Amino acid sequence: MPNAPRNARNPRDSAFTPRLLKVGALVALAAGAGYLSYAFFEPRVPKPQALPELEVTIGPGESPWIALGETPAMTLYWDRSSRVREDYVMKVWEIQDMQAPDPDGVRSRLYRNEYDCKHRMHRITAMTSYGGPMLTGAKLFDLDEDGLWRQMPRDSVFAQGLALHCGKLPPLPPGEEKEKAPWWAPFWPF
Repeated sequence: MPNAPRNARNPRDSAFTPRLLKVGALVALAAGAGYLSYAFFEPRVPKPQALPELEVTIGPGESPWIALGETPAMTLYWDRSSRVREDYVMKVWEIQDMQAPDPDGVRSRLYRNEYDCKHRMHRITAMTSYGGPMLTGAKLFDLDEDGLWRQMPRDSVFAQGLALHCGKLPPLPPGEEKEKAPWWAPFWPF
């Protein structure tokens, strides 16, 4: 249409064509801006760090180990200088000091306990077992495998650790029974 007037319309165009072109241009602009800024807003994995409000200064002659809880069979200690947070998981070193040796002759254990504050679970990693109390005696076992994540009973010593490291536990909903350990729990080494 070389001789057509300037304001004449193409028969294929409709009244909405200019709007569609503007919307298409805005979508393309937004997509380009989002792509270019993705690297800036890219989620970064937080590095393990000691919590600033939990940093502890240990004076000369002071032990970093503090009793966390006690049962008739054992006392549980945690190292107050070892607490590290990775996202919502708290990692601490703990000692189980047993009153009497177990069938394998283990009297104390040093392990890293990881508390999942979001899901109220824990797992034990990097365990070393000793024949004497408070990590004395012969080194009997050394395990570097990560244990399974397990729910903890609310009245256990580990629940006290979860409350200490993650804050107060929310109450159970009304009518919900106490959590029971699975049938295989007595046979699991962790």
